[in-house]
Amino acid sequence: MFLADQPQAHFLARELLKPSVTLLSDLFSWVEQEQEALKQRYAANPLAIDIALESFLELLVEFCTILLQDMAILYHKFPQSRVFSFSPFNTQIFRDFASQAFSQVEEAEKATLENLKRLPQQMEDSIRGILVTTIASQKELATQQERRIEGLEGVIHRMEGTLGLFVEKGKLKKRSKAGSSYII
Repeated sequence: MFLADQPQAHFLARELLKPSVTLLSDLFSWVEQEQEALKQRYAANPLAIDIALESFLELLVEFCTILLQDMAILYHKFPQSRVFSFSPFNTQIFRDFASQAFSQVEEAEKATLENLKRLPQQMEDSIRGILVTTIASQKELATQQERRIEGLEGVIHRMEGTLGLFVEKGKLKKRSKAGSSYII
């Protein structure tokens, strides 16, 4: 429901409230005719593409649903409002839809409030699970890294030993070459 002091908290479960096709067609009855005319225009001339008009008409179709849903809820709060004396808001079809919509929203909000009461515990449980999983995987990664580092240290020590041997052999070769030149 809408709270004037907290407009960001407004939420309406729109997927619950589906206006009838009759009610939808009564609101902007000319939109379907315009969409059909646009299709005929495309068929007659494939280059006559009007993306803006096509998108605008699709948006109006969506607005029909949204407007009817919002008006159904407002009808229960302000039934004497003048807007409800005009078509399609003054029809029995709309009033039936408004009654059904209001009860559906009310039931959904009650269920939501019950779930929200349990939210702190659910949040705590979820966060605890996330933390346990994260800490466990971090420890596993640390263990794997330690093993890799130990392995690399072993490789480095072996390489140092091998390099030491090469260096010693190189010094011996230089000495032997230097010594042999004196002999000749």
